[in-house]
Amino acid sequence: MSLWVHFGGHNTQMKRMSITESSIDQENQSNITSSALDAATILDIDPALMTPSATVAAVDLFVHRWQQGDQPVDSNVEDLILVMASLWGEQLVRQLDWEWTAVSFSEHEDAVTIGVVSPDRSLAIFPFHFVQQCLLHEAPVTIQLAFDLLMDCLLYTSDAADDMQCV
Repeated sequence: MSLWVHFGGHNTQMKRMSITESSIDQENQSNITSSALDAATILDIDPALMTPSATVAAVDLFVHRWQQGDQPVDSNVEDLILVMASLWGEQLVRQLDWEWTAVSFSEHEDAVTIGVVSPDRSLAIFPFHFVQQCLLHEAPVTIQLAFDLLMDCLLYTSDAADDMQCV
């Protein structure tokens, strides 16, 4: 799979980026599932009794509160990144029928990251990287926003009478 990436500025250029993917193994999938359950315990929620959107809202609120200094006592930020990202990604899998995959970027020395991809591979979310940026580098918390935009996109593209297309 190839992707054209725009590198902006006054000297605009396009670079071809080669991306490959592979399925994650059962051990990684089990770790993600277990981590998502750990996040639900921390958030004191039961995702099985909630909509995916409500579960994502709980993750978004937790990360936002973390940035505001409302942090659990004796919390390990690396563990929180793992569990909150796992719960967010699992909701994409649950609601949108996406799947976890390992993605390799050739332009970055074949760095591999785990993400969640749409069935047609046109969209990807990298929850671990995103939550890490929010918790460690105070990136804007847009977890719920991303989920809602994906849901809205599905509504628009599934309505044959609507000429709008989600971008």
